[in-house]
Amino acid sequence: MTSGQDGDHGRAAADRAGSDGCTELAGQVEGIGLGPLLNFLRGLGRGGRLTISDEPFLGTLFLDAGYLSGAVLGREIGLVALEAIMLGLGKGRFTFSGRAGPIEHNLELAPAELRILLDDLAEERSRVITAIPSLGAVPAVVVQEAASDEVLVVPRSTLRLLLDLDGRRSVGELSYQRGLAATLRGLTQLVELGVIRLGLPTDAARGIEHASPHTPAERAAVVGVWRRVA
Repeated sequence: MTSGQDGDHGRAAADRAGSDGCTELAGQVEGIGLGPLLNFLRGLGRGGRLTISDEPFLGTLFLDAGYLSGAVLGREIGLVALEAIMLGLGKGRFTFSGRAGPIEHNLELAPAELRILLDDLAEERSRVITAIPSLGAVPAVVVQEAASDEVLVVPRSTLRLLLDLDGRRSVGELSYQRGLAATLRGLTQLVELGVIRLGLPTDAARGIEHASPHTPAERAAVVGVWRRVA
């Protein structure tokens, strides 16, 4: 049974039940959304694995009788992995298989709590995608004189991320050390504050305007407006 017309980017490309009664689905997450997709799978009442890939990331959500029971993304598991998948892999390709296999149970959330969390993450995803259109984008610091003596309050982790930007590494590459969800949240805040901008990898290779500072003096100029750190 086909769940959408051929070429429909926002719908599943395949939906079939094999002779053993196992459901299989595949398609693009974008246009459907992970929340609605999980709701659909919950309605099927089947266990299985929902794998979402957006190179170089591969995340897996585990369902037990239709209910989300676990999440894994690289070395991250549980709630941290779920947040990373929901916030970062919304443009990836998904596959779901109900075939037999081990099911992870590392999410201890009641169904009502999980629904609220997924709704919150979907709303946050809209904010993230506005600031960071691609995991391949390269963030670079915008060096400019402060327009005022405004005090900006940011978490220490966000300040460390700012100082770690070199104008060459992509969003995905920056996330290897600190985690995908934390990186996306920190970069989103910096974009919204106007401290950084994101360019294409080809821009970084050419050396884009406002490249990240490398000397201590330049770094001090960048963080000069950050008078207080949360």
